[in-house]
Amino acid sequence: MSSLTFNPTEKHIPISKPTDKLLKFLASRSELRKASPAWMRKLARRVLPVNRYDRFVWATKNPFVGTNKEWGYDGKSKSKVGIVFDPAHYHKYFMAACIDMQVSYEVIDIRKNDWIEIVNRSGCNAIVVWPLLSSMVLKEMVDERLRLINDNLRIEVYPPPGGVWLLDNKRRVRDWLMANGFDVPATWCFFTEEEANEFTAKTSYPIVFKTVRGSVSLGVVICRKKEEARKLIRDCFGKGVLPERSDPRNRQWDFVMFQEYLPEVEEKRMIRIGESYLCIDKVRIGDFHSGSGQMKWGNPEAKFLGLIKDVTEKGKFPSMNVDFFIARDGRILVNELHTLFHGPVVPDSDLKGRYLEQNGGWKFEQGNYYRNYCCNLRMENLLRSFNEDKADFTSWVKLPAF
Repeated sequence: MSSLTFNPTEKHIPISKPTDKLLKFLASRSELRKASPAWMRKLARRVLPVNRYDRFVWATKNPFVGTNKEWGYDGKSKSKVGIVFDPAHYHKYFMAACIDMQVSYEVIDIRKNDWIEIVNRSGCNAIVVWPLLSSMVLKEMVDERLRLINDNLRIEVYPPPGGVWLLDNKRRVRDWLMANGFDVPATWCFFTEEEANEFTAKTSYPIVFKTVRGSVSLGVVICRKKEEARKLIRDCFGKGVLPERSDPRNRQWDFVMFQEYLPEVEEKRMIRIGESYLCIDKVRIGDFHSGSGQMKWGNPEAKFLGLIKDVTEKGKFPSMNVDFFIARDGRILVNELHTLFHGPVVPDSDLKGRYLEQNGGWKFEQGNYYRNYCCNLRMENLLRSFNEDKADFTSWVKLPAF
């Protein structure tokens, strides 16, 4: 089963004002996209300038675009936060959280040449970020500039740059977990074709191929035979490979990663934001949990609450999602780390809420603490460190989580 697309050779339509008008029209017609057959959508992505089309589509999903809150908001808080602009518009969740809590914000585009002047001129007490992940270039840029904002401009970045650096990079996560002594699925990383081929000659099958970037099982292939793994190695050290639905320029090359195949594992998503802990169980469909489109509120038990506390304390991560595998042989393994995350709607249940450590144990509080994919909790965690007393820290919990 493959979710990879290989180096498209088709030339894209030249960029022009008429082309942008066409792209904006297509982006604004979600009914046309849904009605189009899969083969037509795939062909269109090979012919159209995908990066520009995607940005028009993403903008249609941000309810604040075109309103007086698109680039700023004056709330009742003493503090003002800068929200890093994301072309994919995931920064809308921080905007929504600030509006819920009546916190003033300014949206800041750090892609600009004069970004340092823009940040300094903003007068913000802190910078919050949903990292730019639509291209490898933008991810590299945001990793660099967040560290400079935090370490050199002396403006607090939330989530901190260390957690953002790990995001959307499975190799970095694997190496960080192993370097810090946490149990992970057996994972092999190769920067030479020779070493990768030696590995495939002696390993047992099936094994799992993963691209470094990509979520919801995009870029994941279960290799049941040596020949399948060898072909992926040739592509990685040749023309490169590309996760499905990714920007055609985001090809992975000169590197290959394999992971042990773990059949019928359970997967538990544990989340820590400040002192709040949440638990979600991923529902397996077919070969994968990620990308199945189904999740449910879970019971973490003290064991998993203790495990995520260990990981987040070690990394000093105030905002982190830790995905655990529970293998058939009883092993509990850390599979992935995400300092920010999104996903499908999680149906209501009595387990919807957060856990707080109290008197050596754990206390459960029901509520919509997952609202805006936990960006409200993130804002609360950040603002309390400023001794902010005018933000609305509580009433939003009664609002819908989605």
